[in-house]
Amino acid sequence: MALRVILVLYVGLALGYNAVVPLGEAPDEVSHYGYVRHVALRATLPAPQGAAFGEVFQPPLYYALVAPLTAWQPDEDIPVVANGDFELDHPTRRVRVLIQPPAARWPWRGEALAWHIARLPSALFGVITVVATYWLARAVMPREPWTAVLAAAFVAFLPQFTFQGGTVTNDTLTVTLAATTLLAAAVAVRRTWHRRAGPAAWWSAGLLGGLSIWAKTSNWLLAATVGLAWALTWPLSGRRARLAAVALPWGALALPWFAMNWWRSGDPMGWNLLDRVTDERVGPLTWPIVREVTAGLVRTFWAGFGGAAHISLPAGLNLLLGSSVLLAVGGLVWRLRRANSRERTLLGWLLAHVVLVLLGWVQWTRTVLGTGQGRLIFPALPALALLFAAGWAEVGRLLGRRPSHVALAGVGAGALLGTWTLLLFLRPLYVAPPVAPPPAELRAAGWFFGDGLQLRRYAVPWEEGTQAAPGTRAEAYFEWEATRSLDDRRLRLQLVDKEGRPIWIKEGTPSAGRDTTDQWPVGVPVGAWHRLEVPPQAEPGWYRLMLSVHTPDGRTLPIRNGDGQVLGEQIMVGQVTVVAP
Repeated sequence: MALRVILVLYVGLALGYNAVVPLGEAPDEVSHYGYVRHVALRATLPAPQGAAFGEVFQPPLYYALVAPLTAWQPDEDIPVVANGDFELDHPTRRVRVLIQPPAARWPWRGEALAWHIARLPSALFGVITVVATYWLARAVMPREPWTAVLAAAFVAFLPQFTFQGGTVTNDTLTVTLAATTLLAAAVAVRRTWHRRAGPAAWWSAGLLGGLSIWAKTSNWLLAATVGLAWALTWPLSGRRARLAAVALPWGALALPWFAMNWWRSGDPMGWNLLDRVTDERVGPLTWPIVREVTAGLVRTFWAGFGGAAHISLPAGLNLLLGSSVLLAVGGLVWRLRRANSRERTLLGWLLAHVVLVLLGWVQWTRTVLGTGQGRLIFPALPALALLFAAGWAEVGRLLGRRPSHVALAGVGAGALLGTWTLLLFLRPLYVAPPVAPPPAELRAAGWFFGDGLQLRRYAVPWEEGTQAAPGTRAEAYFEWEATRSLDDRRLRLQLVDKEGRPIWIKEGTPSAGRDTTDQWPVGVPVGAWHRLEVPPQAEPGWYRLMLSVHTPDGRTLPIRNGDGQVLGEQIMVGQVTVVAP
């Protein structure tokens, strides 16, 4: 009953993320969806260009499973646009990596509907992972069903895992196959110890392990984990038959992918292809780099939302969650002291699996940039969940609490965390991203761009006599108003020289990436801060800051004053003299 409740709540949260998270606002989701659509429309592996660019080195299993759900939709442009105002380190411009034009929003239709449908299998894979974690705990600790419930709840309500269940990503299938492979191996070990099964019990571990390579090449680490499981049964007769039962199906399934990699990129792991589509790390892993990526890994283990995994939970909540893990570790150490030999052996095996995944992550960090993301160690999540659950259960026992009470408290806390994260933390960020208050003094404008869009007031720090060195950055404030219902319009800021040649251009939405003009209420002022920059290569001289508004297809709108007089297609809002540094 408890497991069913956990699954229902998990599915509800995953569907909530599907609806709340804008298209593409998950790590690498644009490329993952581009891969899905390429397989759906062309039934081939994508080349290293186009929408699938960043993920073309990935095995095709996940994409082949999801592609049929989108095959009904004709080939259309992916309905998202890069947000030119996004800044990773800016407090109010770090929410939306992409602009969501009208075609991407509710009511979903066409390509947007296909994208949301493509997110649904991730929830299904998440359900399988939660169930597999439960039964893995039952296999390792058969006399403690409530510990299994607690482990399943940890996986189901971990915000980052639930978030992935509402997005397009092959990580969900990768974790599912890792969890089911661990389960199959644990069951095989238990049955072999009890002499209730022969080599056939190991076939499922070999089949699932070999299949996992087709979800993500890094799952080859499971070969070492299952190899350790086989070693746990070494003293018993039939070890060669058990090894063959694992190795033959594993090799039969995995070797074709390695051969395909060799054919595509010249090496079995596909490194040559990967180097073409990822940012390679140059130089050794210095201590500052290790500290930075490790901090990112720990922080985003709980939540790394957004297209750049840049939105994490509040620091205080992260600290609380980290403290609970330390408590679990202490309980686990105590538990290992009193556990019987077989249980202790299996818990140690799961810990070895975690270490193997972490070592794989270290190697990946030595190879490419951007690896400080907790989701990258999620193939170890089922094992971690069981280890943590065993620790918390032991702490509860030491405090005199019933196992059922500890587990139900964990389920309640997890459900509360998951619901709060979705509805009260992440959703408000996408509905109304923060904006800094306006400056004290604003200059009146009263200019109209096309029909219905008015620039009411503005403040630009570059005025007559302002000097700046190349590389200088500044902030300008513009206050807009829709005088009627608008369509989607874009802002262009240009720094031009005396001859009108631009040396710097920034394009985006008038609201600095918060939303698009077709969502604005009529008659309500909309203020936004915009980044300005003197490019580092700027030559000394006098420059003008020009402002214009255009449609998404590039048509520039005429500018009129309050009397209806046409002022042209762009207007000067600032000026600066660039001086030698």
